[in-house]
Amino acid sequence: MATDDLRNFEERIRYAESKNAPAPSLSVPAISGGLLFGSVGIALWRVPVASAAAVAVFFGSVTPLLHDFWNVDGPAEQEIIEFSKNVALLGAALAFLQLGRSQGPGK
Repeated sequence: MATDDLRNFEERIRYAESKNAPAPSLSVPAISGGLLFGSVGIALWRVPVASAAAVAVFFGSVTPLLHDFWNVDGPAEQEIIEFSKNVALLGAALAFLQLGRSQGPGK
């Protein structure tokens, strides 16, 4: 997901603009970079707390703003799917965050 965002900046920025996201030309690259950092960190289990937190911040901030199915006029199935997927991934990030915290120094 992060690499797709990074490859398609202009498209992602336009979508964020259409959803009235704050400073899309800055926030899209920053939040996508955070997701990339977090994803690689979780996969390699390096700095797991910071990595999982970065992923959680991504999904926690992006999901309600960009996939606001409750504000869609007409069919909202795609937004509901994206919202649900992101909430599930947020839950996974929080689980990794707790796992990283439980394996921290001195434990």
